[in-house]
Amino acid sequence: MAPHAPETRDRRAGRTQRAAATREAARRAERHRRLRTIAMITALVLLVAGGIAVQAARSTSDGPSGTPAGTLADGFGVPLGAKDAPVTVEVYEDFLCPACEQFERAAGAELREMAAEGRVRVVYRPLAFLNGYSTTRYSTRALNAAGCALEVGRFPEMHAALVGAQPPEGGPGLTDTGSSRSARRPA
Repeated sequence: MAPHAPETRDRRAGRTQRAAATREAARRAERHRRLRTIAMITALVLLVAGGIAVQAARSTSDGPSGTPAGTLADGFGVPLGAKDAPVTVEVYEDFLCPACEQFERAAGAELREMAAEGRVRVVYRPLAFLNGYSTTRYSTRALNAAGCALEVGRFPEMHAALVGAQPPEGGPGLTDTGSSRSARRPA
């Protein structure tokens, strides 16, 4: 039996080494799985916290908020013309946008005329996407002024005034008082 004894010891040592390597691999795999789980939970927590922060920043206002009466059911569009008109034209605009101003000057009167005749329904969807190009958040202030005008049935006049007196990008824009005075002037 003596010749087999070193072979048995070698087998045992090999099995022990393989078992140790297997345990080490399992321990590393478990550690990697745990780190991956922690990373995913951390990412999820950061994503939720970021979403909450963004929503909190969005809902911060300087005064009352709400959807003006006269908007579509989505609370976003301002309709002009018959609901059953055969064509609906949706106009997305910012009251500080030069291209929007050019479009309104080129097509606004014709669209309003066609809406009055029942040939189209125009849905204005004013946005405030150029606030960064104003020193006083003019886009948002103009949008709010348009919403207030909508509440009292004077959206077309305010719309025309804001487009007609559009300030250049990069400055403060009209004051709140200047915006309201413009809306009172005949178009």
